[in-house]
Amino acid sequence: MTQATSPQPGPIAPARPSSGLVRRWLPRLAAILFGLLLPLLVLEAALRLYGPILPGNYDTGAYLVRDEALGHFHVPNFDGWIKAPEFTTHVKIDQLGLRDRRQSYDKPAGTFRVLFLGDSFVEAVQVQQEQGVAEQLERALNQDAAQPVEVINAGVAAYGTGQEYLLLDQIGEQFHPDVVLLLFFVGNDVTNNDYRLELQDGDLKYALKPYFDLNKDGTLRLIPGPPPAPRTGLVNVMRNCCLLYDVIETGVFNKLNQNYPREQLEAIGGLRTPLSGLYDTQPNDDWEHAWRNSEALLALVRDRSAAMGAPLVVAAAPEWRALEPDAWREEIQKGNPKSTRLSSGRLQIEAPTDQVAEIADRLGVPFINLLPPLQDAFVTDQHLYYNFDKHWTAAGHAVAARAIAQTLRQMELTAPPQAARSGGTP
Repeated sequence: MTQATSPQPGPIAPARPSSGLVRRWLPRLAAILFGLLLPLLVLEAALRLYGPILPGNYDTGAYLVRDEALGHFHVPNFDGWIKAPEFTTHVKIDQLGLRDRRQSYDKPAGTFRVLFLGDSFVEAVQVQQEQGVAEQLERALNQDAAQPVEVINAGVAAYGTGQEYLLLDQIGEQFHPDVVLLLFFVGNDVTNNDYRLELQDGDLKYALKPYFDLNKDGTLRLIPGPPPAPRTGLVNVMRNCCLLYDVIETGVFNKLNQNYPREQLEAIGGLRTPLSGLYDTQPNDDWEHAWRNSEALLALVRDRSAAMGAPLVVAAAPEWRALEPDAWREEIQKGNPKSTRLSSGRLQIEAPTDQVAEIADRLGVPFINLLPPLQDAFVTDQHLYYNFDKHWTAAGHAVAARAIAQTLRQMELTAPPQAARSGGTP
């Protein structure tokens, strides 16, 4: 019988040195990664719990984004902070996209309601929400009102009269307003209302928002803005998920490039804001057209408000230079130092507010001129506008609110109507 032989063992494979290295280094790498991420997670949690605790100037999210119909609009339910050199503010946007504290816009029976349209001066993110002109106006009107008064803040930064009309047309009826109040900021609303003045070379190819323009027959035509680009990619994900990323993006990138935008909202390459023609008592050419555009737009707002059963009231707000004549003269002469329009008296600080007053008179619309009360208040309090930001401080908002409240009382617009209206769910 043949004896079976055992198979000879083959060569032993050498141990893989890499597997041992992986086992040794994987925990170390994980510990290093955790050590790097932990401070970031702690900072993210701290920002969410305590607000803008980090030094510097930044914001914790974009509360304005491009909108196809309106050009741009608030992000509904936004909750974040703006930390600037002159102020730190908490910005909350409600479910309808307004900087207003109401949770429901159903109108309580017996309530008088003011729908307040405007730009950044009404939106007022430079001050705390209760310090803005809309809330201060509501408190002032309720001090001696025969019925409860609500003032809905429908201000959106960088809006002109055309966008304010589109917003009114889109959501105004939901509020069942008794009065529509429009703040016309003379510093840029006239240029906001005419692409020839506002866009580079007067060319609509740079536009990112809608414009209205007059036809030869005096009617207005709407020139829609381009649709916004889709918000995709890693950067967009980071902006939406991480406050710390927003802080780094706005606090660092803005310092490296002062013109760095998260998203261009109004025009490619930015807007022009010419001034000298604004203060001309005899506007001509593009400025004359811009003022006619503005008048036609205010007529459009008046008629849309009337269709809702609410009269329109227009208040005109001056820019900061109107309170500082030396700064005003210096800026006016900067563009054309050889011009004789200033020395001849053709350029006047009161010219744009007077122009709005004349328009309101032709349209049969009540008018409130905020230039005199702000000038009077400036004599004793020179901090009505921020030095750098150039928007109203809380004190500036208070002056405007008192002046508007006084005029509305004198007009008896907040008196109980003969047949009280109440609004339910639209």
